[in-house]
Amino acid sequence: MEYEEDNETFILQKLDDMIDFVESFTSSLSKPAEGKGVTKVPVHSPVRGELFWLKEDRQLVRRGWRIALVQFGTSIEESKPVASPADGQLSIIVYGGRVGEGTEIAEIETDVLA
Repeated sequence: MEYEEDNETFILQKLDDMIDFVESFTSSLSKPAEGKGVTKVPVHSPVRGELFWLKEDRQLVRRGWRIALVQFGTSIEESKPVASPADGQLSIIVYGGRVGEGTEIAEIETDVLA
């Protein structure tokens, strides 16, 4: 009888260890990778106005490319271009509408080109 209880205790201990491992593993999947060159460079609106995207979400862009326009007047001629600050993948945060000067409108994920 003692032998069976020892086995049962051992098995329960191993099951608890496995549950802890699975919980730890699954929680790590929801976090971004650390120390692997994951860098997100913010993109800010240069002026207050209406935001229009020239590139699509998740599109690869190069530093200096025009990725959006912010119209601050009544015509499209009264707009400021938004240039990509880095090479990488565009991740849009604000899809359109009115934005304030300095508002973070997107991020460039630079690790996709590494």
